[in-house]
Amino acid sequence: MSAQPRADTAPALRLDGVAKSFPRRRSLGELLRRPWASRGRVEAVRGVSFAVGRNEIIGLLGPNGAGKTTLLKIVCGLIVPDAGRVEVFGETVEGPRLSRLVGLVHGDERSFYWRLTARENLDFFARLHGFDRAERARRIGRLLDKVGLADDADRRFGDFSSGMRQRLAIARGLLADPPILLMDEPTRSLDPVTAAALREFVTEELHAGDGKAILVATHNLREAETLCDRVVVLSRGMVRADDTPEALRKRGLGGIAYRLRLVGGRVAA
Repeated sequence: MSAQPRADTAPALRLDGVAKSFPRRRSLGELLRRPWASRGRVEAVRGVSFAVGRNEIIGLLGPNGAGKTTLLKIVCGLIVPDAGRVEVFGETVEGPRLSRLVGLVHGDERSFYWRLTARENLDFFARLHGFDRAERARRIGRLLDKVGLADDADRRFGDFSSGMRQRLAIARGLLADPPILLMDEPTRSLDPVTAAALREFVTEELHAGDGKAILVATHNLREAETLCDRVVVLSRGMVRADDTPEALRKRGLGGIAYRLRLVGGRVAA
């Protein structure tokens, strides 16, 4: 059973003025030329504010480096913001309770144990949630069936296809049955057919079926149009637009721009 949110009208998620900066990385040349110089800081997220309704799928749209992943990590408690506030169902939530309310799905294959089976991987992460043996077995069995991996439960993760690995990542994010799900580039490494099937699973099973509020980070406008009720456009760590996909398309955000430069007498993209 999922953690129970407050019975009021507060949105599932609310971000208010969230900001985060990191020390700037310096090249080897800079370190050798000016080892005493200050590193400075890079503002990854700058005053971000938006909300996710209890029955919404919201897209966080932006190019690589826009601050999408940093924001997701702030929401689920992996990174502490320098400023601003994150509310979950109208409250500031931390620690174990936050992990019961907000689940994170990210496709980083290095976060799984390649020599372990799908079942063994999920059992490891379920232990981190504090579930006892019987509860772990019940949840893992149900989730493997839900994401279509029941027949492959005892295969090693290293033998899985990209689509199967992404489905296992979704199962991991659902272990605590959180009412809010964060998804970081869920179809990034998938072929078009597998990506379409995954988007259908998200909208039909997780959103319509389970009633989860979902925040999806993506750089793909077409994916945002397919999945989302509303899209928050992020650029250089700041919110540039927050509207429905249709409204954003009418404002001209659906086009693709290319920058060309001349290299050795030839045009290069």
